[in-house]
Amino acid sequence: MSSSPSTAELTNSLTSKMITKELASYRTTICATIFSNKILLVITQTNAFGSIYHCLNDMQAGLRSINEECFETKCLLGFRDDHGLSETVCEQISVKVKQRTKTRKSIVCCLAVKKEFLSEFENARELVECASQFASECESEDRERMNE
Repeated sequence: MSSSPSTAELTNSLTSKMITKELASYRTTICATIFSNKILLVITQTNAFGSIYHCLNDMQAGLRSINEECFETKCLLGFRDDHGLSETVCEQISVKVKQRTKTRKSIVCCLAVKKEFLSEFENARELVECASQFASECESEDRERMNE
């Protein structure tokens, strides 16, 4: 009879980190949790989860493509009231993480940022860079830890 892992064992098998940064004068908290098949990335300026997006490349979505950087981003829960800007931000984060780490994991991105923050292109670019760098570092650390 096999026993299921304890909560402590499961917690020790995950890499989870959080940072808080000022991006364009907005306090932004980014939390990354690395699972065996997914990366959960929570980005908030509101102390809420926000809308949840799932970023899959074409192969993960069951589509055939010659370009591995074609993505399908689905809004799983929340509002889609910014004309696709949130989906684009999450997709760009996913692309950069996959380029940096060569991971095949899909990315679930929870995004809760102020509307006025994303209205500036430079803010969106800075958010993508900061979040993708942080998630990439967490994924790399998790990979190293698993190889020990």
